[in-house]
Amino acid sequence: MKYLDDWKNHSHLRISPAILWEYNLARFDWEKMCKTVVLRVIQHGTKDDWYAMLNLYGGKKQVADIMRHIKHIPARDASYAAIVLEIDKKELSCCTPRV
Repeated sequence: MKYLDDWKNHSHLRISPAILWEYNLARFDWEKMCKTVVLRVIQHGTKDDWYAMLNLYGGKKQVADIMRHIKHIPARDASYAAIVLEIDKKELSCCTPRV
């Protein structure tokens, strides 16, 4: 089994409010702010936050699709997330050379 492949078994988990400290989560639009959520979990999340994110957005493929549209991800975080999500880092906007 690959890392976090059992994410469906952790549907009770929620993303830590500390990651999104500056937002009012009572009125937070999780779909509209998906890039922010994914970036914060990649940068600051625990394993439980990763599980919660995968459940919230429907799995590794969907989170990888969101991640592909994030323009700025620190290289170390992008590398780690690419490994966890099982994608090629070259697919990410943040890692594509700009001409």
